[in-house]
Amino acid sequence: MEDVSDPPFRALCKAHGADLMFTEFISAEGLIRDADKSLEKLDIYDYERPIGIQIFGDKIDSMRRAAEKAEAANQDAQPAAAGPLFAGDPDVLALGLPQSPQASADGISGSR
Repeated sequence: MEDVSDPPFRALCKAHGADLMFTEFISAEGLIRDADKSLEKLDIYDYERPIGIQIFGDKIDSMRRAAEKAEAANQDAQPAAAGPLFAGDPDVLALGLPQSPQASADGISGSR
């Protein structure tokens, strides 16, 4: 949730028993262009783990590159199950739990 599931909100959720939380939506284009607002949303505290990182965009290559960047920024994170994956076009839906950014891109391109 944009401007809602920020770190203070996630801390409140964790204090009330949440086992899994998600970041705010992060723009794929913003991540690959190193936009401060997008990069700040990757600041994840240890107590928030496991956490799902929500990335949005409408270009498969940008989504793949942003997923790689998010993964590199949080290498010590435990993988969190997340899905479904939407990539801009509501007709493009890949169900399942991809194991890597490439698997996500493969799943989307194979779903058409």
